[in-house]
Amino acid sequence: MSTLKVNNIGKTTGSTQDTMKGLAKAWLEGDSNAVTDVSFNISGGTDHGTGDYSYSVTSSFSTQYTVQLGTPRTTVFDKGFNTNTARRTSSVLAFEIGDPHTQAQDDIDHIILANGDLA
Repeated sequence: MSTLKVNNIGKTTGSTQDTMKGLAKAWLEGDSNAVTDVSFNISGGTDHGTGDYSYSVTSSFSTQYTVQLGTPRTTVFDKGFNTNTARRTSSVLAFEIGDPHTQAQDDIDHIILANGDLA
């Protein structure tokens, strides 16, 4: 088996695949109080109330980016995520967690991953 070790990876002129676009530009594991256990490109979190969270991004995104709100860290698997468009900006990841059946929001630990171009 071979091992590839590099310090940097970048786009090659004329390449048909841009590897940089597929890399996560921000990620975190947060608890039910918006405190990050571990993170990348996240400067802090805010708990706005039951199941309502936002996280500031250290290096802002361009206007287009996606957030994979993943599976909450719980043994109850029927929790859902919604992007909070009222708070979401190029420098803030914002979302709500709740029960998709009852529409009630829940405080719960969570994992977030964001992809896109940085500004």
